[in-house]
Amino acid sequence: MATLLYVNEVVNFAIEREQESYDLYKELSEKFEKQELKAVFQTLQAEEKQHKAFYVSFLSTVGEEQSPGVSEGEEYDAYMRTLIDSRRTVTQPPVDLANIHVILDFAIAREKDAVLFYVGLENYVPEEDRPTVKMIMQEEGKHIVKLTELKKKFGGRRIL
Repeated sequence: MATLLYVNEVVNFAIEREQESYDLYKELSEKFEKQELKAVFQTLQAEEKQHKAFYVSFLSTVGEEQSPGVSEGEEYDAYMRTLIDSRRTVTQPPVDLANIHVILDFAIAREKDAVLFYVGLENYVPEEDRPTVKMIMQEEGKHIVKLTELKKKFGGRRIL
């Protein structure tokens, strides 16, 4: 039987996701001249940087490997590995960058997708490591709230 996931793999994946989000918000902040909008994406960029630093620090507490959470057949192991690898592809931002509503919908969808992914992973780490996965979900959930509040503030107005 194959080992599915170690908690350090989940934390490393969280680090990768934070870097992808950081890169996305950096790119978006550089695309706009309007200071108010630039500031929104710079704030999100800074938060992603803080999240990544938090996860990097946390990774040192979980060690290189820990006991596997679940063992299954090779087919299921291959499925989970493929799922993780497919999550590592960076999704391109929306084409309509003139509409902040569209951009924020995109960012919210990325954050929700991350939360749902971690919900699925939670069952594949040891019981004692599930609080770690829940903590990651809570951090991602904070961005959903922040982005939703920004969406309400900016509404659907055109920005370019």
